[in-house]
Amino acid sequence: MEFAMQQIEISEAKIQLPALLDAAINGADIIITQDSRPLVRLSHISANNAAPASIDKTNDAAAAEPVVSEVQAQAEASLFLSDHLPDRISASTPRLDTAAQVWRVPVILAYPQLGVLGEVGEIIVSTSEEEILSHTPVEKMRKAAWEIIEKHRDAIEAPLP
Repeated sequence: MEFAMQQIEISEAKIQLPALLDAAINGADIIITQDSRPLVRLSHISANNAAPASIDKTNDAAAAEPVVSEVQAQAEASLFLSDHLPDRISASTPRLDTAAQVWRVPVILAYPQLGVLGEVGEIIVSTSEEEILSHTPVEKMRKAAWEIIEKHRDAIEAPLP
């Protein structure tokens, strides 16, 4: 079967896929169509025609580089907190977890005159899009905050100098 520059309908390509792959590996350029419209191209990737970085698994540096910045991750976490918890609870500085490809954003309890009193939870933000993947349950964060407040009640209620 000869496959120089060929167009083939997707229904036929599904039947002939092993032969089409062999032909593409050997240099043929194959366009798979649907209703005569180009849909997919099969072609050989040589050393001179490298795969895009998005599919090049040897390009770990690019894969590890987050699309979402530290500031964006913190802003996403802050927006979530403003919708779910009181104003003394906020997002702290995110930590990049490259192995999991996420930002780990500590959730803290802070008072202006006292500073940070403690961590009450964590929000996990994707490094590829501004999206919260998971978080410490809201009630658990609220409970942890109350425990810290009770521990520091005297300092919190002390009159300002």
